[in-house]
Amino acid sequence: MAESVIKFTPRQYDSPMQGTSRDIVKLSLAESGLPSRVRDIAARLLLVAEAELGDRIRLMLVQLENQLFAQADKARSPADQSVLLRSVQTIKLHRDAFPPAYFAALESRLATLRRPPPRKPVNTGGKLLSPSSEWRLSESIPEEDLNAAQLQDLAMPLEAASSLPLYLLGQRFGVLAGAPAFAAEQIVLGPRTLVELAGKVSVALFGNHVPALMLQSHFAQQALGDYPHFVEHVNHVLDEAGVLPGLSYVPVRPTRASRTRAPEAKTDAPAATEPPGAPPAADTPPVPADTPAANAAVVSPAATSHAPAAAHRGSHGPMHGGTPANDESGDWFEQPEIQRPLTQAPPPDFRYLQQLLTAQRIAGRMPARPAMPPGVPLERTEVDRFLDEFQADPPSDASSTRSLHGLREDLLQRARAEHGPQAELPREDADTFEVLSILYAEVAREVRAGSSVHGLLERLQLPILRLALRDRGFFDEATHPGRQILNTIAESDATAYGDHGVDPYFEAAMHRAVERIEDDYHGEREVLREVNEELQSQFRQQIKRSQASEKRLVEAAHGRERMAVAKNSAGAALQDLITEYKPVRAIEALLRRAWLDAMTLVALRNGEESAAWRDMLGTTRKILETVNAPGEVQAPELATEIDTAMRRVGYHETESGAIAAHLSRSHSAPRPEEELTATEVTARIKAHARFGRDDEAERAEAKAERAKPSRNAQEEECYQHLRTLPFGCWVDFVQNQQGNAERLRLSWYSTITDKALFVNRRGQRAAEMQMDTLARLMAQGQLKVVERTQLRLFDRAFRSTMELLRSTLRGGRSEDDSAPQAT
Repeated sequence: MAESVIKFTPRQYDSPMQGTSRDIVKLSLAESGLPSRVRDIAARLLLVAEAELGDRIRLMLVQLENQLFAQADKARSPADQSVLLRSVQTIKLHRDAFPPAYFAALESRLATLRRPPPRKPVNTGGKLLSPSSEWRLSESIPEEDLNAAQLQDLAMPLEAASSLPLYLLGQRFGVLAGAPAFAAEQIVLGPRTLVELAGKVSVALFGNHVPALMLQSHFAQQALGDYPHFVEHVNHVLDEAGVLPGLSYVPVRPTRASRTRAPEAKTDAPAATEPPGAPPAADTPPVPADTPAANAAVVSPAATSHAPAAAHRGSHGPMHGGTPANDESGDWFEQPEIQRPLTQAPPPDFRYLQQLLTAQRIAGRMPARPAMPPGVPLERTEVDRFLDEFQADPPSDASSTRSLHGLREDLLQRARAEHGPQAELPREDADTFEVLSILYAEVAREVRAGSSVHGLLERLQLPILRLALRDRGFFDEATHPGRQILNTIAESDATAYGDHGVDPYFEAAMHRAVERIEDDYHGEREVLREVNEELQSQFRQQIKRSQASEKRLVEAAHGRERMAVAKNSAGAALQDLITEYKPVRAIEALLRRAWLDAMTLVALRNGEESAAWRDMLGTTRKILETVNAPGEVQAPELATEIDTAMRRVGYHETESGAIAAHLSRSHSAPRPEEELTATEVTARIKAHARFGRDDEAERAEAKAERAKPSRNAQEEECYQHLRTLPFGCWVDFVQNQQGNAERLRLSWYSTITDKALFVNRRGQRAAEMQMDTLARLMAQGQLKVVERTQLRLFDRAFRSTMELLRSTLRGGRSEDDSAPQAT
């Protein structure tokens, strides 16, 4: 934690954290009334806290005293110096009493373990929050809010540094308290409670002579400086004491079973699997989405060993087409298996490329080696020595733009200057230069023009050349570290992924990797392995950022789909009732325009099988019966119910009241003269945004979709194929006649709304299109599902190199020539 210094000035004399000794309730564990086992465990925790924090607290007080004394020595006035010296004297007098008082206060908190302070809700005074147009700046901040904010600032870094063990500790404290899991601010040994107690003990012992905030700051930085170790120790003690032994954090990830859409298996574990003292499941409140439990499960060995094996459903639910993409970081840029892979020939190796080069020379398609007396091949040590000299040369514009052909010519020039004109490269080394030169050009061609990645590739030319000359596995092994480094760097800004730029965090990691290779690599594969591991680690972090961004977009799309489903259900139910009762046109319009929003909200929140939905249908039927009544009927209770329902979906008080008035009385009932008619109310609310985003743009889009001609046979086949693609599938959108394409990831699609969401390589929204449009593009050849073998940039460049050599060879044959058999 970065250390910050809070200076004590006379203005801080009256601490914002002031209180009295009555703030610390003195209650021992013996008087707590806790069960004996819980009391014994709490006593052990108190001993652990004293052992871990006692010396740190004493050292913290000494350092605080020294800091105040140093400030007194530099005070600008005698008055300031007097205040500071008095603070020093106060600490000296009561320093030895601070640790016992602190741990007594901690014991009191442990004694009230089963009466934890509640999480503070937002206080609105029982009223609805006023709209933002009525907000005003306040001249002062309530002291309670200020104290809470300061405490949060001190505790938040500690909580962030220990989020997982602190989360597990909250589960265990919930068991001790016989309550749901504790939040971080409720845990007695959590950073917030420990820092808060330090402030209260400071006020009780030192009064306002030592600012409590200043002491709390020192306490958080020094006494809790190794808090992650402390909380791990506490978890270990609780584990040994049998409080959720073996508790661990298991991330919930979609399994292969989740992709089959199998029915959910029941996961009712027997009661014997529950940890001792655990609260009943029914008492556990829903876990907020911002807690680790929202995306993970916390299990103990006992629970996992007895729980039945159940298929984990994807988080997108059964209403979506396709299958969820794997959440593993390494699979983000991989293509999911779309169909059964065909048996393929083994990939070409360096020996095969050599044969193509030899065949080309025989066919006369490539420049033959100069005709001269047989040369003297250079020894490997000599080649390495010259390359060492190149690598040691200071960087210059000429060296940074030198190609592999240029490196070859420079190397031969130096060799012949030392060994005479007969010096030549060995045959395999010469072939390596030629193959690598073609391959490197293909790799660079795949990178977006103007990208900074081109500069990194140029700097890697010499190290990659040294690697290829020494280790032919670079050409043959897909998992070779040098090959992975080159692929990762080049693919970070590949043309295929459009003009979205490189992740700035990962760009810095690539620069560090290239610098280390330039400085440290002299042919050792271990160096490349270490650099690749560091680079891949940063690459996985980039993928996690992309996944997090994509997840938010998918959740939003999922919410829109649920909204559409609820709206369709509510619309169908309302249409059935309107068909049955046939209200007048003005009331019908008001029902469709306004009351449908209230029905949609109930369907969205509760579902069509809920009692709330049945009540809503009953209310709607009551509305239709009331407005169709032959006599003068008014229903005040119904009006109140309608008004409340309309306000829930965001209608203003005036509008909700007018709607309620028209829908709670018959047509012949008396009404005020100044009241708007039902038609006027409908016209007024028509200009507002609808609940469910039924705005003009959506209606225009729906109208355009209806205007499209029916799909032909080929388009229908493409449409059905698209609805079988798995989530996470990469597709290419062809941009022009030259075949340039932009690669996007199919993150999600719905078989109900027929919409598909696409993101770029950084997880940012790139497009949201109708499946019908995608099917038409696919039928025209403007949308292609990427083949798995075409996904990695290096593999594409390698195949392009091979095809280039083959095509050149084919172009050199005459009709009577047969293909030469290279040896």
